Amino acid sequence: MVNNISIAPYKSDDNEAAIALEKICPQGNIIKLRFVRSSFQRRSEVYDKSIIMCAKCDGRLVGVGAGAIKDVIYRGKAIHAFYGYDLRVHPDFRKFGLARKLSDAVMNFFSDRIDSYYTYVAGQNERARSFVKRGIGAQVMIPLTYVIIPVYKKQRQLEEYNNVSVNEIHNLYHANNPDVEFFTSLDPVRLIGYVGSVKLKDDNAGTSIWTNENILAEQVIGFPNRLKFMGLIQKMITPIVKLPRLPGIGEMVNSWLLFDFFSTDKKSLRRLLGIVNNLALEAGKDFIYILLQNNNRLLTMLQRSPVKMFTMPYIFMAKGKNLPDSDDHIYIDIRDL
Repeated sequence: MVNNISIAPYKSDDNEAAIALEKICPQGNIIKLRFVRSSFQRRSEVYDKSIIMCAKCDGRLVGVGAGAIKDVIYRGKAIHAFYGYDLRVHPDFRKFGLARKLSDAVMNFFSDRIDSYYTYVAGQNERARSFVKRGIGAQVMIPLTYVIIPVYKKQRQLEEYNNVSVNEIHNLYHANNPDVEFFTSLDPVRLIGYVGSVKLKDDNAGTSIWTNENILAEQVIGFPNRLKFMGLIQKMITPIVKLPRLPGIGEMVNSWLLFDFFSTDKKSLRRLLGIVNNLALEAGKDFIYILLQNNNRLLTMLQRSPVKMFTMPYIFMAKGKNLPDSDDHIYIDIRDL
C-alpha cells in the first residue's frame, strides 16, 4: 500500500482534505478531543519558518506532518531548534511506516540547519511516546504537567494590576528565570493567538495570555461515563451551588493558556491567579491552562495552594547535538501548544 504513496509540500488546495483527516484523528485517551481549525495551515503561521508535508495515495491525502525551525538560546549561544507537530495518519494507513516517512520528510526539509529536534507528547499517549522514542530516536525526555484551573466564579481581587506588552512580560519572565534553556524571542506580529499581558504593580508576578480559539480549538467528542454522570449532577445542582462547567459532547472547550508565567512568591502567585480568573470569567472562559515543568517551583506552589485544579502529564522529547539535561529548566514556547 505504501508503495503508491507520494510525499510533497502542502498547498492551499490540500486544506479541505487535511481538515477532514483531522476529524478522524481525535486526541486523548480518557477525554477525547477533536481539533477544529479555520484553516489547517493557520497553526503554522505563528512561525517565521515552517513546512507542512502531505502524504497522498493515488491523489488522496492520507497523512500530514509539520515542523518549524527557530533560533533558541542553549548554554548561552544561539542554535537552530526544530519543533515537530501536527503528525496525522489516516487509520487505514497506519502500521506501514507512513508516520516515520512524514517525519523524515519534514525534518529533512531543514536538515542542514538543525542542531536539536524536539516535540511534546501527552503523557497518557503511549503510542505517540513510543513512536517518538523509538522511531525518531529521542535522547532526552523531560516530564511536564498541564495545570488546568476551572473558571466558574469571581474571586476576590486584592489589588489593581497593569496591562503591559507581551515583550515586557517576556523580558520579566527571563529576568526571573535567567538559567532557562531553549529561550527564544517572540515576534508580536506572529502571535495570532495573543490576548493580552498583565502584571502586579510590584513586578512580583505576571503572565501573558493566549487563546487557540481561532487556531486550534478543542471540541469534546467523548469522555468516560463517570464524567457524564458528573455532568448530570452538575446541571441539577448548579442553580444552588456554583460548580465548574464540564463541556458536553460536541461542545467547545473555552480556555485561555498562560505563558511567560512567573511569580516570586506564593502570595503574588495567588494575587495574579485571582486577576486572571476574573478576566477569564468576564471573557466567558471555562478553564485556564498552564504547562509547567515538573521541577518548576511554581508547580509545587500551585499544588500546595488552595487553588482548585486538575492536572495532566506531558513530556518534552528531544534529540540532537545540543540537548538540555533532564534537570534543566526549559522554555515552553506558547506557539508550540
